[in-house]
Amino acid sequence: MIKPQDCFFVYTNSDCFLNNFVYAIIALSINESAYIAEIFRGALASVNVGQIEAASAIGMTYFQTFRRIIFPEMLSVALPGLGNSFIGLIKGTSLAFVCAVVEMTAQGKIIGGRTYRYFEVYVSLAIIYWVITFVIEQGIRLIEKKMQIPDQVAKVEISEDERGV
Repeated sequence: MIKPQDCFFVYTNSDCFLNNFVYAIIALSINESAYIAEIFRGALASVNVGQIEAASAIGMTYFQTFRRIIFPEMLSVALPGLGNSFIGLIKGTSLAFVCAVVEMTAQGKIIGGRTYRYFEVYVSLAIIYWVITFVIEQGIRLIEKKMQIPDQVAKVEISEDERGV
């Protein structure tokens, strides 16, 4: 029978109720949650209080105010920080090797040790990480562009005939 205290050193005992991959996900999630909480805190603080007061003045409930005013503005401010945090998390997955999870960097180290071609392996890993990061960055940029509020609204000219003058 396996007791939870026997699972403390997970890399030596594979019969434990949580495997190494789960421990790596938990560690990365706890680490990243502090950054994400600060991103959302700053984004929430950036919403103008006057807009929230105006929404309550016209009779919106708090849920309506949050859904229609606070959340869209907060998301547009938080999106660049969330994108950077996600990219940092992808790069940080190489630390999962500490929990005995074999990911790309660990696999590169294994291949390099087998073939003694460390330079080629690490250059290949750098290119793979760069491509993944570039794709995510372009996706975040596209989402930002879709959420962007136009700086100017086109003016509509009304002729004197239409005004009734």
